[in-house]
Amino acid sequence: MNMQMSSLQPMASMTMSSAMSSMASMTMSMGSMATGMSHGGHDHGGSMEMAGMNMYLTTKFKAYPVLFSSLSAKTKGEAFGIFVLIFVVCFVSKGLEFLKNYLEIRVWNNPNYKTETTIIEQCECDEKDMDGSLEAQPATARRVSHLPLVKALFRDFIRLLLCFLPELLSWAMMLVAMSFVLTYFFAVVLGMSFGRFFFENLSNRLNLRPGGNNFQGHH
Repeated sequence: MNMQMSSLQPMASMTMSSAMSSMASMTMSMGSMATGMSHGGHDHGGSMEMAGMNMYLTTKFKAYPVLFSSLSAKTKGEAFGIFVLIFVVCFVSKGLEFLKNYLEIRVWNNPNYKTETTIIEQCECDEKDMDGSLEAQPATARRVSHLPLVKALFRDFIRLLLCFLPELLSWAMMLVAMSFVLTYFFAVVLGMSFGRFFFENLSNRLNLRPGGNNFQGHH
């Protein structure tokens, strides 16, 4: 029995030493990988996979993707190009809202978008009016004739599209602003501001007033 125990002791010590050496090699390999990753992130200008996302407003824009992984700037010229692109998208989103109002009021003559008030003047009524045989009705009280089914569906499709696209662009621009890069953040703010200012003035000049059924986005 003593001989068996003495023979097992060298085997156990060898097994423990091999396990310890394998654990040490794994620790060293993991440390070298972490070191290589950190150095790689600094070598490539602080790539997003290693540096992480911005959590506060910053002026650093190099190699930071905007909405898409391939849309990033390495120079100030490229950053300015992305600035112009974001500005135009925001401006167009406000233009789509204006287009919807214009179609409803001027092209389709939607009575729900008509905000004009009808003034009925008092007048002397004849005996027939007093008897109630004739009823005076304002012109705005006339019912709108029903449209054919295909034409109504086409208009509803255009309405849906003009509701979907501004919302899509607005939420996309919100994600751009959440990049916390000052260049892109101000591109969103300026684009939305100039777009709203321009198309509201254009609506005033054309006397376009959105009605009660207009759910205009202000993202």
